[in-house]
Amino acid sequence: MALRVENEAAFPVVLGPHGSAPDPAAAVAAAREQVAGLLERAGALLLRGFPIADGSAFAAVARGLGGKPMEYVGGNVPRTRVSSDVFTSTELDRRFRIQLHNELAYQRTYPDRIAFFCERPARTGGQTTIVDCRLVLRDIDPAVVAEFERRGIRYVRTFQATRPRREAFKKRFPLYYHQTWESAFGTSSRDDVERACRELEMQFRWRPNGDLEVWNELPATIVHPRTGERIWFNQATNLHYNRRSLGWLVYLSRKLFYRSGRDHPYQIYFGDGSAVSRRQIGSVQDAIDRHTTGVDWQQGDLLVLDNRLVAHGRAPYSGNRRVLVSMLRG
Repeated sequence: MALRVENEAAFPVVLGPHGSAPDPAAAVAAAREQVAGLLERAGALLLRGFPIADGSAFAAVARGLGGKPMEYVGGNVPRTRVSSDVFTSTELDRRFRIQLHNELAYQRTYPDRIAFFCERPARTGGQTTIVDCRLVLRDIDPAVVAEFERRGIRYVRTFQATRPRREAFKKRFPLYYHQTWESAFGTSSRDDVERACRELEMQFRWRPNGDLEVWNELPATIVHPRTGERIWFNQATNLHYNRRSLGWLVYLSRKLFYRSGRDHPYQIYFGDGSAVSRRQIGSVQDAIDRHTTGVDWQQGDLLVLDNRLVAHGRAPYSGNRRVLVSMLRG
């Protein structure tokens, strides 16, 4: 049975049940073809009015969307596993804005779709921000796009070794957030980490202090495998070290805590290792800002994104916001 479409021209498209929909997982599974077709056109769907009570119910609905749940391995931000298929969304401090990005675009293995579930909305703020990457690509200075496409993007990331005193300091001073490799890869075994890096086609080296550095080169744009559309698909703006991306407080704290750019949690360069200028990254940020919209969460909402077509972020918030996520491939 098809779901009710409130406005197919909206972004995101809002879908609702016909009647009370006592079994939201079954309703979504029955409408899988409708959901897939709308998602390919719009890139973002908001399912509202379904009785999705908690993480377990969300996991069942996410499975109804189709695809295989994906692990979060080698990511930049802290998450907590809620169940085998579900994680918390990023646990970075609520006071900071998260720039828009395509999930795991700095790796060769990334989700096709990403589903967010609002278990508890924020008291104020906390919107999930979204942007259509097709519109972003059309709006960036063509000379900047050509430079990115010609040279590609090199992602350089460091993961710290776990040291109790340093981890205790991070809890007291949230401006200093830096993922450990044990947390990012879910293991304390260097052999397992190295195996994961090879599977993800990332180069790596262990530093003398036990920290891990990884890097790889990827294109700035891709062609969508089903729609054939060319898309701006990367994490250039949120991983570039500049005041606008990070905000003044985080930007200045990194100047204080790190001796060189290679020690930062992450940085991007062109594929040949040369610097991306603030003017170039600013052109991209301007295009993103012009097309960004925010989703005001209601309890029980489910937001489904085509991870290639739509980038997402998070606004600062107050209160005990809790949003869960499931990443899907295929």
